[in-house]
Amino acid sequence: EAVNLDAGVSFVLSLSDAQRTILTTETGWTQFFTEETFFLKCVVQRDPAKWTIKRKKDGKVETACTAYSLENIQKCSFISPSVSHSGKYWCESESGECSNTLNITVYSGDVILRVSPQPLSKGSTGNLSCAVRHNPNHTCGFPSIQNVVYFRNGLILHNQKNSTHDEGHFKCRVNYTLKCQKSKTSYSVESPDILVSMTEQIPSLNLTVPSTP
Repeated sequence: EAVNLDAGVSFVLSLSDAQRTILTTETGWTQFFTEETFFLKCVVQRDPAKWTIKRKKDGKVETACTAYSLENIQKCSFISPSVSHSGKYWCESESGECSNTLNITVYSGDVILRVSPQPLSKGSTGNLSCAVRHNPNHTCGFPSIQNVVYFRNGLILHNQKNSTHDEGHFKCRVNYTLKCQKSKTSYSVESPDILVSMTEQIPSLNLTVPSTP
């Protein structure tokens, strides 16, 4: 289970043509913790049973999972995934047609930066959001978030609106405490870097970083 903090970064791009077959995640992001169940959906115009969700890992292409059809959707579930479930995923028809690809990453750490599927293109809305792993069996309970700091290319995005046309490496740092019985422990943990990339026309990114989530 994860504690998702308020999104600190958002950006909107102009219109573009939609693909006929689209692979999406139910959550809208592509970064997950180990043991955090996630779902992939292949949305097609017709005959979803003729499509399969594929994965490329270490240069090998394989069927990602045993999917089931529901109306115009092929759906895959990944229960308690491990780091080995990271890879490039896409929908593929019996005739060899392919959808967009999603780079799914499964992390074993305690803090991750969730990002909209990459690369961002015209017509999409993107968000960056920090998440902290929570173990429901932990006697300390939920983490108490003190503050969240976002970075782009190593520089802090201050608590004000910013604008940039640049792609870049983003990460977040979370300061939080865990209270276990009578003791309280403070933590300061950073997420791994994630490259935010875009295609075609690049608009302004409107960045808002909250002082507290």
